[in-house]
Amino acid sequence: MFWRINIGAFLGVILGAVSHALMWQDRDYVGVFLGEGQSYTGEFDIASPDAGYDPNQHEVTRARVGFSFSDGYRRGDRGGEWVDVWLESNQLWNDREVDGTHRYGFDWIWRGLSGTMLTDLQDGVLSYTVKVENRSDGRYNDVWLKQAKLKAWGQEVPSVHGVPDGGATIALLILALAILFLLGQQMARG
Repeated sequence: MFWRINIGAFLGVILGAVSHALMWQDRDYVGVFLGEGQSYTGEFDIASPDAGYDPNQHEVTRARVGFSFSDGYRRGDRGGEWVDVWLESNQLWNDREVDGTHRYGFDWIWRGLSGTMLTDLQDGVLSYTVKVENRSDGRYNDVWLKQAKLKAWGQEVPSVHGVPDGGATIALLILALAILFLLGQQMARG
C-alpha cells in the first residue's frame, strides 16, 4: 500500500511538471503624475528577448493586466480619482475610481483579458493608455500612475514541435511501466 501511494505521488509530480503552462510578464515602472484630462500611453512587450515569448513558437491562452495608483503620501484626497484605461482601442475601465498612497500601499486594479484584447496580444506587444477624467464635481482630479503589469500564460504552438511532445511521451511511458509493475505485483500475490 505504501509503495502505491508513493508511486502515485511521484507520477503526479512528473505529469504536473510536464504539463505546466508557460508564463511571460512585463512590468512598466511608470511613476508619472497625471492631472485632470491628462493621459499616459505605454506599451507591454513580452516578445522582447528578456521576456522569452516568441509569436512564431508560442500562443497566449490567458492574460491579465494591472495598474497601480497613488493619490498622496500618507493618505489620499477626500474622495477618489477617476480614470479610464484602454488596451489598444478596447476600453477596460470607464469612470474607475482609484486612490492609494505612497506610504501605505498603491491601489491596484486588475482585469483578465479576453476576445480581441487577447487576440491583440498574440504578437507579444500591447499598448495601453490611462487617462484621468475631467470631473464636474468641483474637485481637482489628479493621481500618480505608479506601475503597469501584464501577466500572460500560454503554450507552445503544437505544429512547431510535432506530436507527440517528448516530455509527455516519457511521462506516459513511466505511467505505463508503473501500472505494469503494480499489476505484476497484484498477480504475484494471487
